[in-house]
Amino acid sequence: MDLKRLRYFCTVAEQRSITRASEVLHIAQPALSKRLHELEDELGTTLLVRSGREMQLTEAGSFLYQRACLILRTVEDVRRDTLQFAHHAKRELKIGISYLYEEYFMPIIISLQKEYPHLELRISVSDSSHLEFLLNQRIVDVIFAQAPYTTEGYHITHLPSIRLCALISNSLLDENYSDTMSFVDVARYPLILLHRIGGTGIFEYLTDQIRKEGMQPNILMHVSQPQVVTKLIESGIQAASLLPESEISNELKHSQVINITQTVSVFHPAVVRLSTGVAIKELDEVIANFHPDN
Repeated sequence: MDLKRLRYFCTVAEQRSITRASEVLHIAQPALSKRLHELEDELGTTLLVRSGREMQLTEAGSFLYQRACLILRTVEDVRRDTLQFAHHAKRELKIGISYLYEEYFMPIIISLQKEYPHLELRISVSDSSHLEFLLNQRIVDVIFAQAPYTTEGYHITHLPSIRLCALISNSLLDENYSDTMSFVDVARYPLILLHRIGGTGIFEYLTDQIRKEGMQPNILMHVSQPQVVTKLIESGIQAASLLPESEISNELKHSQVINITQTVSVFHPAVVRLSTGVAIKELDEVIANFHPDN
């Protein structure tokens, strides 16, 4: 059974579209369709069927997908271990970190470097949507980001969620302000909200919650990075924001951190790999011992 055909098959199963899979694989659609038909002919069964605008796995296809993911992971593990043994080189681990959780994930990066110095870490910091693209293109091995809405094709390790807090400019608060507010009270201020570059995410969730309270959000800015939001409000812009507690600076002069009284669960950090990606034993061990403060 040809490994390349298996990889092509898994990608189509994950993307649910030959068009999208061909873009990810950088292969022409007719050639990709031909490889899939060859695999089906070899096995003597249908693996994928069209349902509306998407491709769906048959029962046999679902069985093959699970086994193929395991095979491809094992092959990649062997390839990496052999290269490391042959060249006596440091093992390279390419990590993508979301702007959203730079501080939250820093202890994991530090532990990896201290406990496994044989790893050569290559770290890219970017927007979650771009990191998902890099992961699907296999440019990075793993991403530390908001848990993706679509789970198919990914191996996801969910980490403890992060508390939602408000950051409010001092100029908007009176002398008798409380260090706790309701989500509704914060939503009445002019807002600078986090917004990923592409796809649906936290921005859509928060604005939907505000509208469910019968209000139209007054949004001054859309920003992808919590640290930039903090700098803007600290610079004197009269606004409030809703941020993950882990990413708010302890050195604030012109704004205040306000606790939200209601439970609004929105920040869900996760370690995300492709289902067909390599096993990273060192990372798994560090994550198992990871206990965030917040």
